[in-house]
Amino acid sequence: MLFDCESTVVITKFNNLSDSALIGYCQNFGKIIRWSMKTSTHANEPYALIMFAKISSATSIRSRSNHTIDGVHVLIINYQQYINMHSTVKKPANLKSLTKKKTKRSDNKERKSMDYDQIMQENIALKHEIANLNQLLVNAQITCDEYQILRKKIEYGVLIESYESQLKQLSLSLSSSLEQHALEMKIRKDHVEQTQINKDQRKNTSLNAKLIEDADQFFITINELSNQYICMKKQNEHLSSCI
Repeated sequence: MLFDCESTVVITKFNNLSDSALIGYCQNFGKIIRWSMKTSTHANEPYALIMFAKISSATSIRSRSNHTIDGVHVLIINYQQYINMHSTVKKPANLKSLTKKKTKRSDNKERKSMDYDQIMQENIALKHEIANLNQLLVNAQITCDEYQILRKKIEYGVLIESYESQLKQLSLSLSSSLEQHALEMKIRKDHVEQTQINKDQRKNTSLNAKLIEDADQFFITINELSNQYICMKKQNEHLSSCI
């Protein structure tokens, strides 16, 4: 378990005090994120490692000279200070090589623990980044959908305006055509009325036949224009209902 030297304190001389008593006391100085109970191999006495979330909490608790927990006077020192105190103890010559091996193993374990903690922190940061990217993707998809809906509305609006313009032109064309045909029929009718007295029956019959033919053609044209107008109007109503 990795403990940061600056934010970690060591508690010794606490006799038989429980873990909860030590932790409860330290929580008065700040939030605790890690703790461990161990036994010193040098002095053969228990000690507690308490790691705070903030360095200022560790500094605050060390700044007090006296610490009494449930009537027991305990010693609280810096983690690095505790390590230095025990590393200066002289060892027999035949234990030096063994100590070096243990130190290397301890360093390797601590390095692996540090690497593991770093990987875990990077993993957590990566998860947060993935969550943020997923949220951005969802927001982008929503914006894209809204844009597609707006684009279709605009296209339908333009199409409806086009149909309305065509209907208006068709209506004007139909009205103009009706007026023109009515004028032509009036002219021909007036011509027939003026000339029928002076012309023979044969020419009068021919003019009447031409008048009937023109009238039939006129009504055929009117029916075609009316059907076209009705069809365009239905298409316009259908497009308006789609929006």
